[in-house]
Amino acid sequence: MLYQKQKFGTDGELAQLTDSLLRPIKQKVMKVIAAVAKEQKIQFMFDRNDQILVLLYGDPKYDYTNFVIDRLKRGGSSK
Repeated sequence: MLYQKQKFGTDGELAQLTDSLLRPIKQKVMKVIAAVAKEQKIQFMFDRNDQILVLLYGDPKYDYTNFVIDRLKRGGSSK
């Protein structure tokens, strides 16, 4: 069981090898997606498949994360 986890677990050798091989490809694709979105003046770009909808690019001016964090720090009131 330990051998299986070391080789095929979520942090195992196979997962690490897969990540190391795919990371440069994913980074290149994400740079191209961001460039195309900016050139075409697209605010949001999604990857749509049969199961889930994934945001691939979002214009930073629409990122309200800090507003949400600030409100949560103040107790989470709606006003």
